[in-house]
Amino acid sequence: VTKSDSADPVTVGEEFRYMVVVTNNGPDAAENVILNYTLPTDASFNFATINQGTCAIGFPTLQCQLGTINAGGSVTLNVTVTPNAGGTITNTVSVTSDTEDPDTSNNSASEETTVNPLQADLSVTTSDDADPVTEEQPVTYTVVVTNNGPDAAENVILTDTLPAGTSFNFATINQGTCAIGFPTLQCELGTVNSGGSVTLNVT
Repeated sequence: VTKSDSADPVTVGEEFRYMVVVTNNGPDAAENVILNYTLPTDASFNFATINQGTCAIGFPTLQCQLGTINAGGSVTLNVTVTPNAGGTITNTVSVTSDTEDPDTSNNSASEETTVNPLQADLSVTTSDDADPVTEEQPVTYTVVVTNNGPDAAENVILTDTLPAGTSFNFATINQGTCAIGFPTLQCELGTVNSGGSVTLNVT
C-alpha cells in the first residue's frame, strides 16, 4: 500500500485529498482484502471514492472491503479532508488479506502533511472630528479596524478605552455589537474578511 497527499503544505480550512493505492504484487490473487484507513486528528472527513469495493466510516477509522485483487492489479482510494488546526497531521493506512503475504513490510504506510495556520494582519486607526475642542462640547472618535489579510480574521474583539475627563454619549458600529463597561468599550466584531474593515464611531 502506498499513499500521497495532493498538497503539502496546506492551510487550515483548505480541503485537500489523500490518494491510497493497494497493489497485489502476486504471484496469486489476494482474497478478502481489507484496507484500514486511520483518519488524521484535527481534520474533518469530507468524502471518499474507491474504484473497487465498499468503505464504511467509523471514526477515526475508515474500513474498506476490497474483495479480490488479482496478481498485478490495484485498487485506488481517494479521501478528502479539511484540516481544522495548524501543525502536522498524520494519516496512516494498512492492508490485510486472507491470502498469505510473503512480504508484510509494505502493508502499511503513513503520510505527514504540514498545515499552516490562518494568518490575518489586523490594523486599527483612530481619529477625532475636532481638535482642539471646547469643554462641554461633543467630540466623535472614528475607529477603523482593517484586515490586511491574507485570511479572514475570526472572533475579532476591539477594546476602546474611553479618555479620562469625558462623559460617554453613544456609539455606532457597522458590524458587531458593543458593550460599555466604564472606562472601556468592548466590541465583538465577529469575522472580518481579508481586505474588509469595520468602523466604530464613539461620541
